[in-house]
Amino acid sequence: MGALTKSHWYYYSRELFQNLADEEPEKYQAHFSEYIKKGIEADDMEALYKKVHAAIRADPSMAKSTKTPPKEHKRYGPTRLLAD
Repeated sequence: MGALTKSHWYYYSRELFQNLADEEPEKYQAHFSEYIKKGIEADDMEALYKKVHAAIRADPSMAKSTKTPPKEHKRYGPTRLLAD
């Protein structure tokens, strides 16, 4: 299967939005809560993608994060037992 074009991405994201809203409202609320808070609906997805892509093309440099770095790095691996 070949690469998806931009129009395919717009279509699939809009379809996902609409299908979840119709078929599984609880899952829709969980997955798209931030979009819902901002008033973005399924039909607005194409315009949103175009706006974001235009902004990235206008200034492709990465912006520095405003979040503070964590004080301590989390370790998710098992701790090693050392022989005494």
